[in-house]
Amino acid sequence: MYFFFIILTGLREITGKKSHYNTTQALREPENLIHTFRCVQILHKSCMRIFGSFVFISQGFVSQAILMSNYTLIRHWDKLDRVSSCMLIVISLAFQALWLTVLRCGGLFQMHSVRTLKSWKYLKFNSKSDAKYVSKFRKSCKPLRIGIEEFFTIRRLTILKFMRGIVKGTFRALLTLENI
Repeated sequence: MYFFFIILTGLREITGKKSHYNTTQALREPENLIHTFRCVQILHKSCMRIFGSFVFISQGFVSQAILMSNYTLIRHWDKLDRVSSCMLIVISLAFQALWLTVLRCGGLFQMHSVRTLKSWKYLKFNSKSDAKYVSKFRKSCKPLRIGIEEFFTIRRLTILKFMRGIVKGTFRALLTLENI
């Protein structure tokens, strides 16, 4: 994934008071830019065929482990000894911290991809036909995301949705299993 971060920041123009680049001028030529980005898209799609499924399965595993430990802690707090309570708290917090870090990295990756595509508006070309060509290409590109496309992808708001799901799931489990 670090490889994709390097390429995305290399293809992007850093804008501010002064425009500067992370790569050579040759990469910002329309033919090279489009060819390089298409290669990155193909490589990313190939990686996501395997890694995307792993991320999806890991999301379910981590969610269930956190929900199970939270439910056990809340439901059986008075029956658990200190060691068991501490162990369940550590498991819940460790899984949450680990998975929130993964989701944050995935959200940053998607954000960098969006910024890269938007930054192509500010590139300066020698001819208007090159500018028009890159503009049409930019509009046709989707940002790169981690996950299974159109099923589960990580975005910036996925962290909030995950935490909301954990809280809701914990209390739903408590309410549902309390009546059994």
